[in-house]
Amino acid sequence: MLFGAALTSPGCSRRTPPRFVGQSPLLTSDNPQAEAELREARTFAEQGDIEQAATRYEAFLAMRSDDPLAAIARLELGRIRLDAGDLDAALTLFEQVADHTDVALAEHARFNLGLTLHAAQEYESAVRFLSPFVGRTIDPVETAKLLWSLPDALVKLERHMDALTVLHRAEDAPLAEQDRERVRARVAKLVHHEAGGDQIQRAYRELEHRGEVWGQVARRALRDADAMGDLTRVRAVLAELEHRGFELDDELQAVAARAERATDVDMRSVGVILTLSGRARELGQLALHGIMLAAGLPPRGPLPANAPVVVFRDDGGDPARATAAVDELARMHRVAAIIGPIDARAAEAAAKRAHELGVPMITLSQAPRLTQTGPMIFRLFATPQGEVEQLLRFARARGYTRFAVMYPASGYGEVMASAFALGVRSAGGELVARIDYPPEATSFGTLVGELRGQRFDALFLPDTAHRLALIAPALAAAGLWPTAPGNAAPKGARSVQLLAPSVGFDHELARTTSRYLQGSVFSTLFDPRTGAAAAQAFAARFRTQFGVPANAFAAFAYDAFQFIRSAVKDGAGTRFALRQHLTTLRARAAAGPSPGFDDNREPSRASYLVQLRGQHFTRLNPPYR
Repeated sequence: MLFGAALTSPGCSRRTPPRFVGQSPLLTSDNPQAEAELREARTFAEQGDIEQAATRYEAFLAMRSDDPLAAIARLELGRIRLDAGDLDAALTLFEQVADHTDVALAEHARFNLGLTLHAAQEYESAVRFLSPFVGRTIDPVETAKLLWSLPDALVKLERHMDALTVLHRAEDAPLAEQDRERVRARVAKLVHHEAGGDQIQRAYRELEHRGEVWGQVARRALRDADAMGDLTRVRAVLAELEHRGFELDDELQAVAARAERATDVDMRSVGVILTLSGRARELGQLALHGIMLAAGLPPRGPLPANAPVVVFRDDGGDPARATAAVDELARMHRVAAIIGPIDARAAEAAAKRAHELGVPMITLSQAPRLTQTGPMIFRLFATPQGEVEQLLRFARARGYTRFAVMYPASGYGEVMASAFALGVRSAGGELVARIDYPPEATSFGTLVGELRGQRFDALFLPDTAHRLALIAPALAAAGLWPTAPGNAAPKGARSVQLLAPSVGFDHELARTTSRYLQGSVFSTLFDPRTGAAAAQAFAARFRTQFGVPANAFAAFAYDAFQFIRSAVKDGAGTRFALRQHLTTLRARAAAGPSPGFDDNREPSRASYLVQLRGQHFTRLNPPYR
């Protein structure tokens, strides 16, 4: 049996020889008039006069409920009630026949009872009644009903593997062509949109490797393996599809081509793509130095046999050069993973190519939706939304619910203000004011006056430290005072909490504007003065070796290299295994704020939060009390 004893329909012994739904019950009556009346009711049904047929069946049952043919009348009237949507009446009629001594009649009743239970959304019971009929129907109409109702009930119960098994077993069953097309569409929906990856893997293994259902399952398994960058599995599924004679569409032919082009991987080798020329070369150089520090470059003395190999490429901020660099690093140098790029457009192009080639990549860009390119792509640099979320976690921990934002009408200001508004809504808070100002503004008295009448707990200011030094005194003049924990605002003023992203953080504020920024909270991506011991040690080593202070790009590049090497040292022997390791890695001593990645392959902690208290900034630790 397909589903085991638990799904054997009531009243059907396992020792009963298989019969076929579609065979006619062998019932007769000693009363010729009864036979004539039943034939008359059937004639109306065959002619499409369903109302008259139902009337005749009801009259027959009212007058001849004890006649042997009454069971057939109940069955056929039940079908009419089911088609009309009168499920209660249909259930009652089918139940009266389900245990009839004529096995064929009883099976007809149980089959229709299962269809009725499915229509009534009684899915467990529908599965119990319909499962015994898989592979036994001979009537195309009843086959179509079975292949629509039973798999649907199983899907509703989240038993996708069982639904695939039913459809697979019934592939050769009799069906009208229009019904067969409908079933094909149901298979496609189940395979590509409803079943999870684990269920597809099980179906790929356990279903007989033939037919359209298994072919759809295998194609989905191939796409999943490609998306995960598991080239070993990609090749195995491709070989099985070829062996079984299945054709590949254009998308899967591209998958096959990538698998054929893939080379063996040198797990010691790490590729790096940075902007080392052009406008952003200073950032690229700092990131380069961070990786050199992590890799022990330049070497001091002979290299051990397992020493890491680092291959650097300059993209010049050009997407085409970044894409070409990925190709060269993946194929010629056989790198285990790639770090970079920094430039947004270059990062988008490189991420797309790295995903296509199945190479893990840790990007150093803030470009949105990079990690949505595919599961091989990771991001270590915080996005604007990530910084905002860190600040809002602090606000929620303090019980703040009402917010305002004042921002420059620039590209950056608009992005940050929108991210903040979205974050406030997602957190269930209320944004009571959203005020912009010209990016070159130096006077804020009028703008701050618009805030005075608004009731809010916290004000978000996404602007530079220079601009914050101008805005904070204007807020105080309007009676809106940031205050340190445990302190109160001056008489006649009210306390407000100021929140600012990393672009506004500067230790110089503690010297020049501390009076007006007490208690203000800043996001910071990298700051050795307030950072953890690992950040301080990294900054000291960096300055000693390169003679310049480290920044966030240097720290994140350093951490990215350390994460990759940690995965290899822990036994990752393939690119896929390395990717898997990165998803669970939690570094003990990272230079940047994030010890690893979250479920979306974004930094598990986007930034540190620091608060101005007196003349110093103090790092805050969750839950920010």
